[in-house]
Amino acid sequence: MAVELFEDNGSESGMSLNDLVRRSEARFSDETARLFRDRLLAGGYVERKEYDLPLFETGRVRCYDVRDGFPAITRADVPQGVTRVRYILDLNVAQTFLVPKIPIWGSGT
Repeated sequence: MAVELFEDNGSESGMSLNDLVRRSEARFSDETARLFRDRLLAGGYVERKEYDLPLFETGRVRCYDVRDGFPAITRADVPQGVTRVRYILDLNVAQTFLVPKIPIWGSGT
């Protein structure tokens, strides 16, 4: 899933990073929420007071079927000894992997 975010500190409907994580977790089963938390921790996210700002409004939401052929670097692609990899994904290349979106945060976007 790719969610476009716009900083909007003047809005009452904006969400912080912490809000977004909590709202997402609330919609998951216990097991899925645990896996979600594990993935966030692996990515370096820990809930902190300073993540209560800035606030964001959501823009476009796009969902992808990440399967064989999706432009990604997987664990199997990374040689032993490489401990951290970062890359930028051009989602325009992934158009053929788009799937219908489902509402997650109640806005239907």
